[in-house]
Amino acid sequence: MTATSNPKKKRHMTDECFAALKPLFQHHIDDLLKAPASVGGLPKQKGLYALSENGTYLYVGMTKNLRNRWQMHRYGDTSAASFAVKLARDSIEKKGGWEGRKYTPADGLKALRANKEFRDAFEAARERIRRMDMRFLEWGDGDDGDLAVLEIFAAHALKTPYNDFRTS
Repeated sequence: MTATSNPKKKRHMTDECFAALKPLFQHHIDDLLKAPASVGGLPKQKGLYALSENGTYLYVGMTKNLRNRWQMHRYGDTSAASFAVKLARDSIEKKGGWEGRKYTPADGLKALRANKEFRDAFEAARERIRRMDMRFLEWGDGDDGDLAVLEIFAAHALKTPYNDFRTS
C-alpha cells in the first residue's frame, strides 16, 4: 500500500511550522536585515547570507565560508554558482525557452554548458550577482542543523523566489 498526502493539509502544516519557528529565528532575520550590505572583506566563517537587488531579496544560502561562497556566486563555474545557473535558466525561459523547448533538470549541467545561449545567460547572471547587495550573519560555532533550519526559515520569511528546496 502506498501512502499519499493531502497537499492542502501540507500547506497548513508548513504554515504552522513556520509560525512555531518564528520566536526562535525571527531575531536572526531582523539582524540580517539590519546588517550593512557587503561587497568585500567578508569573514572566512560559517554563516547565512542573503542576496538582494533593488531592495528585493532573491536568494538566501548557508555556507561554511562566507568569503569563498560570495566569490563562487560571482565568479564560479556552473557547478559552484548555483544561483547564477537559476538566474540564467529563468532568463532564457522568460524569453521563450531553449531553442523552442523547455529546459528540464534531466538535461543537466553538461548540456547547459554546451549551449551558447545558456553560457551567455550564465555570464550575464554572474555579472548581475556582482551588482547585488549581500548581507550576512556569522554563525561561528553554532549548530549546523540550526543554521539549515534558519536558511529555510529565512527563505520563507523573505519570500526569496530562487530558493525552492525541491528534490529532483
